[in-house]
Amino acid sequence: MIPTIISSLYFGQYASSIVKQEFIKSTDEQIEQVNNAINIFFQGINENCLFLSMSDTVKSADTSVTAYMDVEGGPDGLIQMTPSLSSGVEKNIYDFYANFAESHPKTATYIWQQFMEATPNGQMVK
Repeated sequence: MIPTIISSLYFGQYASSIVKQEFIKSTDEQIEQVNNAINIFFQGINENCLFLSMSDTVKSADTSVTAYMDVEGGPDGLIQMTPSLSSGVEKNIYDFYANFAESHPKTATYIWQQFMEATPNGQMVK
C-alpha cells in the first residue's frame, strides 16, 4: 500500500510539472505571435506615415493653404475647416489624404488620431 501511495504522489507531481511546462511553453509561443502581429501593425503605421509625409503633394503646401492660428471659433469654440471646398494645393492635399483614408480605413483612423499635417505658419489640412 505504501509503495502505491508513494508512486501515485510521484507521478502526480511529475504530471503536474509536465502540464505546467507545456502551459508555459504554449503561453510564450502565443505571446511571441501577438508581439509579432503588433510589430507588423506598427511597422505598417510607420511606413504609411512616412509615405504620407514624403508625398510631393503634401510637400507642395504653401501660403495658399488656409492658416487657422488666429481664427476664432464659433459660439461652440470650434473652427470650421473646409479644405474639400478649397481649390489648388489645399484641395489636392485634402484629396490625397481622403484617398488614403478610403483605401486604408483602419490605418487611417489611427493615423488621423496621431498625425495631422501642419506647417509652421499654422496652416493645416484636416
